[in-house]
Amino acid sequence: MQPTWSPRRLEADAPSGPTNSASSPRRLLALGLVVFALSCGFAVAATAAGIPEITPTRVLPVDGPPHFQPSGLALDHGELFTICDKHSDAIYRLDVQADRVVAVVARAIRLPEKNLFLDLEGIVSDGADGFYIVSEEFSRVIFVPRDGPSVWVTEDLRPVGRPLGLLVKYNATFEGITLLGPQHFLLAAERDARGVVEADLAGTPPHIVANRIDESRLPYAGDRKPDFADLSIWHGRVFALLRNACGVCELVRDPAAGGAWREGETAVRFPVIERDPRTRYRNMTYGLAEGLALDDEHLYLVLDNNDDALAADPKDNRSRLIIFANPFAPPPAAH
Repeated sequence: MQPTWSPRRLEADAPSGPTNSASSPRRLLALGLVVFALSCGFAVAATAAGIPEITPTRVLPVDGPPHFQPSGLALDHGELFTICDKHSDAIYRLDVQADRVVAVVARAIRLPEKNLFLDLEGIVSDGADGFYIVSEEFSRVIFVPRDGPSVWVTEDLRPVGRPLGLLVKYNATFEGITLLGPQHFLLAAERDARGVVEADLAGTPPHIVANRIDESRLPYAGDRKPDFADLSIWHGRVFALLRNACGVCELVRDPAAGGAWREGETAVRFPVIERDPRTRYRNMTYGLAEGLALDDEHLYLVLDNNDDALAADPKDNRSRLIIFANPFAPPPAAH
């Protein structure tokens, strides 16, 4: 179903962005909008002890349009889809072949405003032939139906995170989106500071929560800082891609903190991709994985190599799709 919520602006001094023609005038707070800010911090030693490392079963180059830099990953009816932070006009289906992956335009992104640079950084299927994507440039969610025009779902969400220090640095705002339920989103705030924004638009009034997550149990080498690069939901469990730690961890609610999100105990690491000549690029200062998806058999990662070339082959600057066996315990079988 096409979403219908169109909130007013949350903060008078928020940077302006495109609005749909039906949006209301700017105001200090949206009438009836409930906005909570929850700060979450917990002390866990950043150690790799006890965190299993996984190795890929397949590594495939991704052929796509020029400067194709995938930045998100979603599963829909058993197929993989992605968006690109340098291409604002399309959603791509990843055609997985024996020796490569081909990115094929699957859907056009048709917003009322023309020629916008969106800096797309997350994608999730609605399960009914539609997709939600998130624009880092505008910090807004967009709905892309199977046919017809795309629509803005939210206004600029940066004012929700600002009181906690989230979403304040340019090019370090939203980096991942998943669906907890119909029109109930969880979005990843990338870094400096790191956290999530939960937006339940199905209720009346809508309910939006900003949640800072400072601490991590995974190790970060050198100058790398805790970050989120994507979110994925599998059998109701939320998993986050921790790009700079070469890891994936489960996010859980903390009852002691009013239901705020935090890192859980379930996690894996994949440092092998930074050593493997098939996936090691010339510039590995920071992590490159920017898309995460899970099904019952596999864990999928896609690399945004920023147009960089492989360390072993300066002529190959293609992204990689990396496929692992799903390392997480399946849910109990229904009786």
